[in-house]
Amino acid sequence: ADMVQYMDKIIGKIVAELDEHGLREDTLIIFTGDNGTDKPIVTNWRGREVVGGKGQVNDFGARVPLVVNWPGTIKPAVQGTELVEFSDILPTLCEVAGARLPENYPGDGLSLWPVLSGEGTRNEEYVYIWYFRGQTWVRNLDFGFLRDRKQNKESYQTFSDHYTTESVELKSVSEPEQAELKKLKRVMDDMATVDSLFVERRGPKKKKSAKKKTQPANN
Repeated sequence: ADMVQYMDKIIGKIVAELDEHGLREDTLIIFTGDNGTDKPIVTNWRGREVVGGKGQVNDFGARVPLVVNWPGTIKPAVQGTELVEFSDILPTLCEVAGARLPENYPGDGLSLWPVLSGEGTRNEEYVYIWYFRGQTWVRNLDFGFLRDRKQNKESYQTFSDHYTTESVELKSVSEPEQAELKKLKRVMDDMATVDSLFVERRGPKKKKSAKKKTQPANN
């Protein structure tokens, strides 16, 4: 709680400084987090208690706030049902700034600007989440596919609401739902063939050699 309060204080100082220098309406502020809150944190959400799931590949660990603010440019309280991941930030900033994307850009992000500006739409079909502890997740608004490499398990999922996930057997759902779930699995299989910066290249841990204790010489 102290960390959140301090973070709020620092963000307030940034905004106040922008106001003081007359830069507020020339500045785009993006606030978000990289994971859910820690397990001891309990949040009230739509009449239910949500326990933080930091370190978990699910809604409790991966769903985070996203606040984009730009007075005079972005209308207040823009709300929509959008899939967003961090890879969307770069193309968003490039579009806002009128800058070209890097020539080697892999195309894995989709600009948020059409929605934020109210001048268009976007269609992000899925988000892809990789976690170093052996879990990978591909999901859209309604369906998900989770692979746990360490436990050698795979799970098809459906989402009826935020923080409400149901694991399903592929043969137990309708053919259109099966098609959506299979599509997400293909995305994960394809991503597994792509070279990644996050591939573990470390060899086995080296055991630390025990330091020999030396006895003082007798005079």
